[in-house]
Amino acid sequence: MQIFPYKTFTIQTQDSASNIIEKLEARIGSPKVFREDLCSDNAPYAGTISISGFKLRRIRYTETYFLPRKPFCLPYIHGRFEFLFDKIIVHIVMRFAREVIFFLVFCFLVCSTLVFLIFLFIQQWNVFGYGLIIESLLFFTMPIVALLIFQDVFKKQANLIYEELNQIIKRSLA
Repeated sequence: MQIFPYKTFTIQTQDSASNIIEKLEARIGSPKVFREDLCSDNAPYAGTISISGFKLRRIRYTETYFLPRKPFCLPYIHGRFEFLFDKIIVHIVMRFAREVIFFLVFCFLVCSTLVFLIFLFIQQWNVFGYGLIIESLLFFTMPIVALLIFQDVFKKQANLIYEELNQIIKRSLA
């Protein structure tokens, strides 16, 4: 059983490898340390591409009430090219970004520690209350709920990225 979701798909095209690489490079932004503004020169993807494959991540700019425009990266996209006689098959795998995995692991460790401390408090002072049990269950279920929310967001982002990459790779060069 896989805890963190991933999505795999393939795209077939009749184009040459150089055309596919050129199409993808047009959508990959130059490396930047800080992506501050939502400018026209900011491409929707960041990463590297070569003749063997590519490693990308989608840059999503979020604007909230308490944060300025800030990049938020969800899935990492790994692709490899398979060359056949008359076509090229692009195999693509999307996974959670490391930042999301670290956040979920951190939440799980903090909440598990709190549950352990609550049960230790109950055992040490022989205090039994339904409020403490409910609090410990809330702390225990918070990382699971966060994982479910992130999985739903990942599925939506993966479908969006699939549609975008399908359009990029299959469209003709103009």
